Amino acid sequence: VFIPFGIVMIVTGGIGGRLTDRLGPKIPAVAGILLRSYGMYRFSFLTPYSSNGDVLTVVVFLAAGMGMLMSPLQAAMLDPVPQEKVAQATGFIGIMQRMGGAFGVAILSTILTHRERLHLALEGEGMSASSPVYQQVLAAAARHAQATTGGTWSAALAKGQQVILSAVAANAVVSAIDDVVFGAKVIGPSSSIPFLFVGQRGEFFT
Repeated sequence: VFIPFGIVMIVTGGIGGRLTDRLGPKIPAVAGILLRSYGMYRFSFLTPYSSNGDVLTVVVFLAAGMGMLMSPLQAAMLDPVPQEKVAQATGFIGIMQRMGGAFGVAILSTILTHRERLHLALEGEGMSASSPVYQQVLAAAARHAQATTGGTWSAALAKGQQVILSAVAANAVVSAIDDVVFGAKVIGPSSSIPFLFVGQRGEFFT
C-alpha cells in the first residue's frame, strides 16, 4: 500500500521542479502544502477497519504534496544565496531540517502517547461488569470463541475478553493518531504563509 508513495513523489517532484522554473516557487509550494494538508485531512478519518483503497488515497495525496513541495522549497531557500555561499547554506539547511525533524518527532510522539492513554481510559470506562452492553458483547465474543476453538465457557470468556481488549487498544491507538494528524493538518496550511512573500526568484519582499 505504501510503495506508491515513492513513485508519486518522483513524478510530482519533477512536475514541481518544472513549475518552479516557469512560475517561481510560490505557486508550486502552496499547491504542495494544500495537497499534503488534504492528505492529512483524509488521514484523520481512517479507522482500524479502513480499506487498502482508503489508505492508498491518503498515501497518494501526502506523496503528491511532498513531491510538489521539494523543488520550490529548495529554490526559495537557495536562489537568493550568493554562489560562493551555496555550500554553506546547503549544510545549514540540512542541519535545520534534521533539527526540525527531531523536534517534530519528539513532540508528536509525546502527544501521541498522552492521547493514546486518554482514549484507552475513555474506551475502558465502558468495559464494566455492570454494563449491559459490555456483557452482551462479551457473551457474543465468548460464544464465537467457543464455537471456533471449543473449550470450557470460562476459557471462552477469557478469549472473548482478549478480543475486546485488542479491539479497544487498536481503537485507542488509531484515535490518538487521528488527534496528532488533526493538529498537523491545522498547522500545515499556515506553513504556506511565508511563500506569499516570496518573489519570482525566491527572494523575500515586503
